Amino acid sequence: MAKPTDKDAARRALRDVAATQDRARALSFYRSAFAPVMVWGFVWLICNTVSFFQPGLANTIWIVGIFLGSIASVASGWVRRDRDRQNQARHDGTGLARHVMIGIGIAVIIVLGLTALGFLDVFSSSQQANAMISVMVAISYGVAGLQHGLRLTLLGLVVGAAAVGGYIWLREWYELWMGIVGGGSLILGAIWLWRS
Repeated sequence: MAKPTDKDAARRALRDVAATQDRARALSFYRSAFAPVMVWGFVWLICNTVSFFQPGLANTIWIVGIFLGSIASVASGWVRRDRDRQNQARHDGTGLARHVMIGIGIAVIIVLGLTALGFLDVFSSSQQANAMISVMVAISYGVAGLQHGLRLTLLGLVVGAAAVGGYIWLREWYELWMGIVGGGSLILGAIWLWRS
C-alpha cells in the first residue's frame, strides 16, 4: 500500500477547505432565506384560508398579501444588512440582495401567474390557478436550492407535492389545504432553515 504523499495531503486539505466554504455559504443562505420564506408562509396561510372561507375576498386578499409580503421581504433584508454591519461581519451581499431576490422573486412569479391567467383565461377554476402558481413557487425554491443548498430544494419538493396532491385529491378543500399544508410547510421550512 502506497504511503500518502505531501501532494495527496495538500489535495485533501484543499478539498476540505472547499467543502467547508460550500457549507458556510449554504448556512449563510439559509439564514438569509429564513425571513422571506417565513413571510411567504404566513401570506399563503392567511390568503388561502381567507380565500376558502370568503371566496369573494380572494382577489383582494391576495393583492394585499403579495404587496405586504414583498415589502416585508425587502425590509427584512435591510434589517439583516444593518445587523451584519453592526456586528462588523463581512458583507458579501447575503442580506439585502438575497432577501430581495427571494421575496420579489416569489411575488413576481405570483403576479406573472395571475396576470397570465387573467389574459389567457386558460384555467376554469381558482383551484387550477392556485395549483399552477403554487407549483411555480415550489419549482423556484427547488431551483434556488440546487444552487444554494439542499434544504431549500427539499422545501420546494414538499410544497410542490402538497400543491399537486391537494389538487388531485382535495380539490373542494384546496385553498384551505394550501393554507394549512402549503403555508405551514413554508413556516416550518423557514424554522428549519434558521436552525441549520
